[in-house]
Amino acid sequence: VSGGGSVVLAAESSVPGDILYPIKVKVTEPALDKIFVTAKENARWQGEKTIRRLREAETLALQGRLDEEKSKVIEEKIKEHGEEFHAVINDLSTTTESEQRERVEVEYESKVRAHSKILSKIRERYSEETKSTIEYVEKTLGKELQRNQEREEERGQP
Repeated sequence: VSGGGSVVLAAESSVPGDILYPIKVKVTEPALDKIFVTAKENARWQGEKTIRRLREAETLALQGRLDEEKSKVIEEKIKEHGEEFHAVINDLSTTTESEQRERVEVEYESKVRAHSKILSKIRERYSEETKSTIEYVEKTLGKELQRNQEREEERGQP
């Protein structure tokens, strides 16, 4: 058991392209999905998975390992997590006060924006190839933020 625990722990710091990355996204994170049972906890966790992907993009970019293939993996995961986040947010809006939902959404959006700025700063310092792959991730983030804005407008929020 301790060997398996060590692998899971080691997988936590993995990024796309690492041998342990599939354990992180196909074993550990789905197991954690089951731990967060309230809508609010689940929404925060779904948002956190997006942030984890952004940190992975930052790590890969800083190491000069963010290529097109890894960018696409991250993009797909960001889209997937964004949809999961918004599905849970919709549930949250029907089960709890709107103030809690708004707090979770603002927290999510502010973290995504902060990591978008970090990626922009990294992009300024690197080669054209790295810049283009970072821009790819940034476009995905822009789309995610736009979808978030559209959902807020649909609910009649500013």
